Amino acid sequence: MLTEPMVEERPWKSGHGRAHGRAAIGTVVDQAMWPHAAVVVQQLVSIGTTLPIVVFNCTELPAPAVQLISALGARVRSLTPAMPVPSEFSSERLALPFQKRDGTRAHARHSTWSRLAVWGQTEWSRIVLLDVDVVIRANIDEMASFPPNTFAPEACNPAPGTCTDPPTRTTGGFNSGIMVVGPSAARFEAMASFATERIAARLRDANTTADAQQVERTHLWYPEQSFLKRFWPEVEHASLESGAAVRGGYDWTWRPMQNQPSCHHPLRGGRIGSPRECTPGGVSYFMSRVYNARPFDCNLCSEAYNDKVWGIGLGLVLALANPTLTLTLTLTLTLTLTLTLTLTLTLTLTQSRLR
Repeated sequence: MLTEPMVEERPWKSGHGRAHGRAAIGTVVDQAMWPHAAVVVQQLVSIGTTLPIVVFNCTELPAPAVQLISALGARVRSLTPAMPVPSEFSSERLALPFQKRDGTRAHARHSTWSRLAVWGQTEWSRIVLLDVDVVIRANIDEMASFPPNTFAPEACNPAPGTCTDPPTRTTGGFNSGIMVVGPSAARFEAMASFATERIAARLRDANTTADAQQVERTHLWYPEQSFLKRFWPEVEHASLESGAAVRGGYDWTWRPMQNQPSCHHPLRGGRIGSPRECTPGGVSYFMSRVYNARPFDCNLCSEAYNDKVWGIGLGLVLALANPTLTLTLTLTLTLTLTLTLTLTLTLTLTQSRLR
């Protein structure tokens, strides 16, 4: 059964910018994405991170890939325990099922969903979790001192007022491409139960295909991001999408937000029911958008804003005038006493998180 609300298993403090407990910076890959992980690791090493770099693999990686990533300076860890995938997620009624008609996995769905298993990696007190399509422009080790479960607002919605200096309004969304995860066995168990009990039941109870796809759109469309948008309000009683003024601007690192009582309409038979259900509000933690700047989105923003967010922090991979960016990385590594490998990786990283 779900326990509400969850309590952190480890205390945190940010005195003098240092994280309490063991912190790491990591990314999640499958057998198709490991070259991208190599680029992320190379960037982290080049900007002088002092945090352990962990590449979590949700599928078995080729031995040369493990050897290469390790030689670059990262640890490779299997992402276990895995986040369960209920059979209902592969229903033919869904628009984007987790399993194809031929019975094979839809790898993009599974690999994205698997990022939720980072909450089960209790070896660490915090994990600064990055997507593999990031460009890191400066050292971001201070993110390890953020409270566990600090989330990023949507990257840069170029609505009037959100990208001016100073901003006159704030964004209301949430982007899971950059998170400070606080691993917790209790919370991970609750997340697994939320998937296997609540979401699976809502899919089973859907009366029609249209109803099932409505549940899919609100719970699984962008697998891990859509899941968190439902889990956090329903279980943690805190919003990840608030447009509150406390999230505005970018001349800060992280801020807490006390939520009002959390209310939602329960889903019954795949349809929104009534009356609304309300519970006391919890606390949300948000990082400044400086840590999640998307220059391509900001090409409609003010020059002063672009100078600020492009000059510091971390930006998702997008060029100002082109939604793709190509990185070429040449690695010369001695993998064994007798073998030296020179590998050139040319990767085109695309606009994968514009939501």
